[in-house]
Amino acid sequence: MSVCVPAPGWQIRTDVSPDWIFLRVTCSEVEADGSPPIAETAWSLAEEQGVNRMVVELDESAHLTSYLIGQLVLLHKRCYLDGGIVRLCGMSEPQYSVIQLMRLAERLPNYANREAAVMGYRP
Repeated sequence: MSVCVPAPGWQIRTDVSPDWIFLRVTCSEVEADGSPPIAETAWSLAEEQGVNRMVVELDESAHLTSYLIGQLVLLHKRCYLDGGIVRLCGMSEPQYSVIQLMRLAERLPNYANREAAVMGYRP
């Protein structure tokens, strides 16, 4: 596992397997910088590892701002154009309702945990 700090107050913990990259995005400060380059950081790791399938776990303290959702959409687009996928996991219902409200649930499905995300199983 490695830890990256793309902006003050943010951390991205990464685990890499031969087929998947797992990103745990956390916000450690109340007034964290609102513009961490999450998509750029994740895609750089993907290119380095040669993996185009990702699971993004958002911490409950991470507010789904339009910028953060834009980063998830950008990451999805980069993976999709490379033949990969992005799946979310562990998001609370209020967090994921924002994704659903923006009609992004089909592109960014939410799963209960990493294992379910990898298997593509949603109850």
